[in-house]
Amino acid sequence: MTRREVDERPALEPDYSVPEIADALGMSTRWVTDTIKRDGVPHVRYGRKIRMTAEQVAEFRRSHIVAPRITESITTGPAKGVRR
Repeated sequence: MTRREVDERPALEPDYSVPEIADALGMSTRWVTDTIKRDGVPHVRYGRKIRMTAEQVAEFRRSHIVAPRITESITTGPAKGVRR
């Protein structure tokens, strides 16, 4: 392969290892690995090594967003015991 052919090949998307992902999230590597296996998170496997693209890591983070809790009461009609 000539240098020109090497330069014209499409660049591979960078990917991240489980320790890199765990460090970025502030979690243990065990938690990341278990969550990937349990929740069926999309990832790439090279032999035994689990890798994730930046897009997959972003989706992994989005899947763990917790919605704010609604604190106001929801009513469907007048309070019980109240007569009009």
